[in-house]
Amino acid sequence: GHPACAVCLGRHNHAVAECNASNIHNQPNVPTVSFRNNKELILRKTGSALCYDWQRRSGCGSRSHNFKHICSGCGERNHGAQDCPRAEK
Repeated sequence: GHPACAVCLGRHNHAVAECNASNIHNQPNVPTVSFRNNKELILRKTGSALCYDWQRRSGCGSRSHNFKHICSGCGERNHGAQDCPRAEK
């Protein structure tokens, strides 16, 4: 199937590069943790940019910006969006 969207965590066919969902794919009462601003992923609670590669299945090999290695789907640091427990199965 499709990779999980970095914003809404849905795997349904949609324009993930433009996704501006305000809620998690299957939880209408759970707001998204991040949003897109142009090409950047922004963490809502801090306004900080997140590492986009970290959200991919392959992850990010850089150690120069560990502060950006936060899951765009739930805000945890130990995984990215593809491995998020909230992601659509």
